[in-house]
This record gives sequence, structure tokens and C-alpha cells, in this order.
Amino acid sequence: LQREQFTRQDLDQIADDLRVEAALINSIESGSGGFKSWLSSWTPSIIHPHRSYFGLGNWDVNVITRALKQIGYDVAWHDMRNSPSTIDLDNENVLGLIINYENTNLYYGRPHWIAIRQLPAKVKSRNGKKTVKKLYWNLDSEIGQPEVIGNRDQ
Repeated sequence: LQREQFTRQDLDQIADDLRVEAALINSIESGSGGFKSWLSSWTPSIIHPHRSYFGLGNWDVNVITRALKQIGYDVAWHDMRNSPSTIDLDNENVLGLIINYENTNLYYGRPHWIAIRQLPAKVKSRNGKKTVKKLYWNLDSEIGQPEVIGNRDQ
């Protein structure tokens, strides 16, 4: 269920590409160029607009979106002000969810991305027969192995 699809270097490169593209667009739109354009594309990584400070591994949603598009996936945003029930999980085109939340496992909170995916699994019913149900799995990279969250009704 879990595999490393992108390395830290891959995502850093995407973040750097996005920063340079934004600098070029800003330069063209403002009619400026030269030093200002160069400076905005080479700002230190500590103030990078598309990844966390000090390279702690939290990339912005634009990096995640670009990475997924590179391997053929589309991303649809969900506004957290709306109920999660508005997400059409029965849509055959929905492969999974990617959620960014504040991880408070450490003494300070930091944003962290997790993936949740629905996959078929054989489960025993009350009468002892095995049936196939679609279960949701937590594919968080910070846990040792995938964890079953439950089915849609849970």
C-alpha cells in the first residue's frame, strides 16, 4: 500500500521550479526584470514559498498537485468550510484523499500530509464467512504500516 513515489529531492525540485516560474511571471507582469527578477527567484530556502522552513518536509499544496499531475493524477480541492459529506467518495474517479493537518505529536505543531485510500479487503462477517468490503486505510508515512480506519459507515 505504501511506497516512496517521490523523494525529498524530487519535491524540493518541484518547489524550486514553482518559485522560478512565479518569479518569471511576476517579472513579465510587472514589466521589470534584471536584478529584481533574479533576486525573487533566488531567495534563501528559509523563506521559500512552497516548502517548510529548514527543509522539514512539508511542501505546499501546489507542489503536491504538480507532483501528482506528473504521474497522471488530477487533484480536486475540498474547502474545509464545507462538510466532508460533500465529497463524492463513491465516484469511481476518486482514488483517495490527501489531508494536511497540524501534527501535535511533538512539543510544537507542524503541518503534515497524510493519504487515505479506499481499497477492497476480505473481512469475516458475523456468520464467519469472508466477504469483500471496501475499507479506508491511513497511509501516513509517519506510522510503521498502513492502518485500517474503517468503512464508509464508521
